[in-house]
Amino acid sequence: MLPVGQLRLPNGIPCFLWRQEDYALVRMDIRIEAGGWFQSRAGVALATLKMLQEGTLSHPDEAWMACLDAEGCYIDSSTDRDWAVISLHFPAKVAGRIFPLVRELFAEPRFSAERLQLLKMQQRQQLSVNLEKNSYLAYRQFLSTLYSDGHPYGRRLTLDDVENWDTGMLETFYKERYSPAYMRIFIAGNLQPGLVRMMEETLGSLPVRPEVVVPSYPIPEVKAETLRLEGHGTMQTSICMGRRLFNRTHPDWMRMCVLNRLLGGYFGSRLMTEIREKSGFAYGIYSHLSPMRHAGHLCISADVNAAQAEQAVGKIAVELRRLCDEEVPAEELERLKKYETGSLLRRFDGLFQQMERWEEVQADGMDASYWRDYFQMVVSVTSPELRQLARQYLDPDGMSTVLVGPRS
Repeated sequence: MLPVGQLRLPNGIPCFLWRQEDYALVRMDIRIEAGGWFQSRAGVALATLKMLQEGTLSHPDEAWMACLDAEGCYIDSSTDRDWAVISLHFPAKVAGRIFPLVRELFAEPRFSAERLQLLKMQQRQQLSVNLEKNSYLAYRQFLSTLYSDGHPYGRRLTLDDVENWDTGMLETFYKERYSPAYMRIFIAGNLQPGLVRMMEETLGSLPVRPEVVVPSYPIPEVKAETLRLEGHGTMQTSICMGRRLFNRTHPDWMRMCVLNRLLGGYFGSRLMTEIREKSGFAYGIYSHLSPMRHAGHLCISADVNAAQAEQAVGKIAVELRRLCDEEVPAEELERLKKYETGSLLRRFDGLFQQMERWEEVQADGMDASYWRDYFQMVVSVTSPELRQLARQYLDPDGMSTVLVGPRS
């Protein structure tokens, strides 16, 4: 898993390299500290990332993307609350033609007003569709409940936000965040001789801009509450239930991952067994942990028959209390450990997957020892440890719950 090489480009961008000659492709991930935490208005981080791919000064509009297509290069991009990520897959033999195009993306964005209008229309349509989904409404209200509307982790995108995007706003965000000081490059595959030199001459020549002071956003204290909101349709209610927690740097994080898996993180979990198989309240129910740079949370989510929503919430609370009050039976714990170790090994199956695992922990300032320690913890964790952890973090009285569905 360890990268075969680490270096810094002339402008300071750290690069991590994995080499395997029998791969025909190269994958390059560029991670930028340009997620929602840094934006002044909801959606600006996403809109800026999208607009960067809408043509450059040298290749306006569709021409830039057409150049990538001609070289057999696939590009994908995403933003979350902390990061923007651009991922490219391309044949190793065309790397010398891909790097100059990637440099254009960051060095000469166009921010065309016409292309922005098209993007706004697309985003309005997508948001309008999402706002008709009870599950979307429940989760965004859940985040606002945990972090408050005014906090970057709880802020909700509205149609008014999209309408008020303008090229000046996006260009300002680009100048502040898309600088070498906030970039990291991860590259894996059949890395040809001379690739490092090509990176130094292209991405390594991106100009360094002054760093910008980012406002601090203290996470407010919130009380657990239950909210019932009217949604769409007449049959189903979407449930989000959970609480604020912490990220990967917390000493309880690793064991919490195992406890979450037991609770609702795989098909044999407690929630899936009790809520889906035995009670028939939901087709699927899951719990997941979301680690972010400055916080984290647990969320249990399900879509249930509207007439049984209150019963489902009560049944979830019963399962949470069971974990607090009873030790996990030895047979169930052993089954869970086998699943978790097997799942972990699958997540390292292949060069690109190994690079992804490095990216996950490197973003939090950790290294590959994280995964070694995690594996050892899974093997050695005990039922009393999991019960103690549940008592700390899974008390149902400390959970916030959002239900979105038809009016009672």
